[in-house]
Amino acid sequence: YLPGAPPVEIIPRTAGANLSAPTTSASSAAPFDPKAGPVSTSRPPDRRKRTGLFEGPEKAPVDAAIATSPDGDLSLSMKFRWTEFEVGDRVLAKVKFSNHSERTVFLPAAGEPNPGLAIVIEDAEGNEVRRVVESAKFDQLPRRLARVAPGAEVSIPVTLIDENESPLAPGTYAAHVEMKADPRLVRLGVPVWTAPKGTVLSEPVPLVVRARPAK
Repeated sequence: YLPGAPPVEIIPRTAGANLSAPTTSASSAAPFDPKAGPVSTSRPPDRRKRTGLFEGPEKAPVDAAIATSPDGDLSLSMKFRWTEFEVGDRVLAKVKFSNHSERTVFLPAAGEPNPGLAIVIEDAEGNEVRRVVESAKFDQLPRRLARVAPGAEVSIPVTLIDENESPLAPGTYAAHVEMKADPRLVRLGVPVWTAPKGTVLSEPVPLVVRARPAK
């Protein structure tokens, strides 16, 4: 593990973009105009730094819509990839962490062991039918962390039900996120989230599972 690991999501380069400087022939180049003033020879700003590919000493972008306060905490929300799923489909979602505090915190990145994060699925009667936890064997710690600056948001993809797992029966369910602090993360030596106000819950999101149509 190295402190300052890249965030969970890296902005990709635009597909097919030509990042090299454009070239012009002598016939197509504009003639030199002595009245136009001196020609700048400074290097243009690096496009990759503007798009966030590289992490520099600059502060992370802050979303002004996210209010922060000295006693603020993380808030959670979840969004499914589709509004409905068929029986046997892979159920994909994204969990968003919003930092309302005035301090930077680090969370396990996508795909890393995170026994403190759980996705709970309940049926129409409110009975818990499934709980999904990103845990690992042998007390393994995450190797990558997501940095959440004050007033910033980080989203990680999660798989609630994989194609090789037992599917949910057709029906309408409700899913929410639970986040508890993992005391083992203190060993990493970075300011991890310590649940200052206890377990954090997200608002429930409806999950609709339809029967697969007969062929």
